[in-house]
Amino acid sequence: MGYNLRFGHEDIGDSFANCLTDGDEKWCVIKLTNDWGKGDTKPLTRYELDKSAFHEVLHLRLGALRWLAKSRFTSVEEIERAGEETVVAMENFHRAHYS
Repeated sequence: MGYNLRFGHEDIGDSFANCLTDGDEKWCVIKLTNDWGKGDTKPLTRYELDKSAFHEVLHLRLGALRWLAKSRFTSVEEIERAGEETVVAMENFHRAHYS
């Protein structure tokens, strides 16, 4: 996939996490909040934290497909390759956590 990844913890408003990507420059920043209580809500469980982080990783994986879809001169082969990379990444995650 070839993206430069950065991770951080900071105040990101009402969200627990977010993912910013740039397909041209091939970078991604995944941010997790530094306030897990979020006001009146109870703190996140380990499962909810893992789910939030995985949700943002999925945004990263799909970011390449979104970028290709917006690009004017994208080939069918590029879209197929990005789709296959996404499927393989999800298979690897499943194998690592459920085998």
